[in-house]
Amino acid sequence: MDKLKILAEMLRGPGLAMEGLDASPEEAAAQVAERFPGKPYCVVQDWVVFDLEMPDQVRDGLADMGQYPMMVVFLDMVHDTLSRYPIGGWARTAPMESFSESRFFETEDSVYVLIGPGQRRRATLSSIIRLPTGMDLIQ
Repeated sequence: MDKLKILAEMLRGPGLAMEGLDASPEEAAAQVAERFPGKPYCVVQDWVVFDLEMPDQVRDGLADMGQYPMMVVFLDMVHDTLSRYPIGGWARTAPMESFSESRFFETEDSVYVLIGPGQRRRATLSSIIRLPTGMDLIQ
């Protein structure tokens, strides 16, 4: 399935409006570096936090690893300290380990600073994992 069709399918329907950090990318980078010293981070915008529906056995496995059934899909990479994603690119995160102030989404390996407006939606785990972890610019 075409990347844009997958995204459009996932983003259809009602979602809960959320506000990310109201800060410039530079201010967001300074805040995350202070709160999570030494941990790689990304500043992202145009994001959706997904509450994942999954079998109980999978949910229990995540819990055993200290993770929660949530992932973020972002459509605009602003800054990545490890240069994993291109500026303006999009990707999905790994499962959540913590979510501070609805702005700092922490995974095992990184913190994602959610800036500007975003949404929260429900999705099945299978629909989210069909997306690769990193993609180029949407053309």
